Order: sequence, then C-alpha cells, then structure tokens
Amino acid sequence: MRGNDPVCEARKKTCQVGGGAVTGAIFSGPLRQGGIVPRETVKKCLERPRDCSNEIIARGGYSFVRPIIDQYISDLRRQASGKYFRISPKLKNDLSRYFRFDLSLVKIAFDINTRHGQHITIGYEIYFTNRIDFATCAGFQLLAHELEHVDQYRRRGGIEPFMSEYVMKSVGQVLSRRSFNVHDYIDIESSAISKGSSVGCPNLVRGSPPHLMPGAVRPPQMGQTCSTPWGRCLMNVVAPFGSQCFCATNGGPIGGVVP
Repeated sequence: MRGNDPVCEARKKTCQVGGGAVTGAIFSGPLRQGGIVPRETVKKCLERPRDCSNEIIARGGYSFVRPIIDQYISDLRRQASGKYFRISPKLKNDLSRYFRFDLSLVKIAFDINTRHGQHITIGYEIYFTNRIDFATCAGFQLLAHELEHVDQYRRRGGIEPFMSEYVMKSVGQVLSRRSFNVHDYIDIESSAISKGSSVGCPNLVRGSPPHLMPGAVRPPQMGQTCSTPWGRCLMNVVAPFGSQCFCATNGGPIGGVVP
C-alpha cells in the first residue's frame, strides 16, 4: 500500500491501533462481557475481513471499526473541500413542510467518489456522486430522501450514536468494504424511501431562482493534532477543525477533537 489512498491509509491506521483497541478497558457491553480479543485474532480480521466472525466484530462494536469510518468521512470531506453548497431560501421553503429541523445547516457536495457508487449522508452533510438538478421532480424527491437520512442522524443524537447503531446492524461490512452505506439496511432506508416518494413536486423552474447557493460554505480549516482529555497526539492525516479524532494508547484509543 502506498501514497495517500484512503483505503490503504484506513487499513494501516486500523492495524496500528488494533492491538491497543482490544486489550484496553475502554469498552463496555459485549466486549467487556466477552473478554479480551487476542491480538493475532484482530490481525487476521483486518487482513481477511470476510473470515472475521460476527462475534468478534460485535465484541469490538463501533470502536473496533471507528478508524476506518473516521478515515472514510475524512476522505469525503477532503474531496468536498471548497465545493460545498447550501440549500437556497426558495428550496428551503418548498421543503420546510416535510422536515422539522433547520435546513440551513445542511451542506451538499457533488461529484464525490463514495467508493460504493451511491449517494451518502453524514450528519448534516450530503455527498452526491454526480450533479443533481433539484429543479426536477426526481431531483427534488432525491434530496428529500437524503434529508430524511440527515434527520435520522439528528434524532439519534449525531454521527457517533448513528454509526454505533449502524455498525451493530452491519457486522463485518465496514471491515470488508472500508466504507459504509446506510442504503444497505432496510429499517434505516425504508423511512427515507417513504419520505422521498411522499413529497410532492412544487412549482420548480429550472435555474430561477437558484436552488443552491454556491460559495456559501467556506472551506474548512484543517489540523493534524488530536486533543483528548488526557493530552494531544499527532495524527497521520489532516482533518477539519472540530471533527472527531482519537489518539492510540497502550490502553486503547482515546477519543478527542481536532482543535
């Protein structure tokens, strides 16, 4: 593995923290009940994820695959840097009857490589694999679909609680694919499908007024230091200020933020 390929970097980073992650006392629940996962078992899981048993993944839970998820999100944000859009007032007005959260918080980016070829939503960020015209009925309904995923994150309390639930429902998938896709799981996806198909198509006029506001989001400032309650560490990658990160220790990974 070479260069800055995000898949390789995620794999290397996971291997670096894998041993500490399973020998520390940072976990509760299934991991604590099941005992320590041997280092060699973790290495085999990372090298051959399809052979990794569901029990081992479940015992590690979200923390086991968090380095891969964090790296994946960082790669999406890196691709979208300087390319985010906000929803215009006109489009917000058309959507407001269907959603009970602040649509001005949503950021949208186009032409993003999501690895699995499908659009993906992370918290208040929506990443489309190609250009979408929201002035068409199909485009408007697709946006409503992804906004329902935004609302799912919000109702669950943010990215980390949502990811924890997702990982428990997708044992082995994150390790195997080095990415995640909320569209794979029917209980999460069904409500988004229902929302997208239930919205009507308002009087949409192409291009007037604009349905997105380019340049409304400044490129995020980036940092390479992770700050935790127990100190700071230098990360192998850069990440936006305020994003979640972790420092690897002998007792396992310690969560923090990029200051």
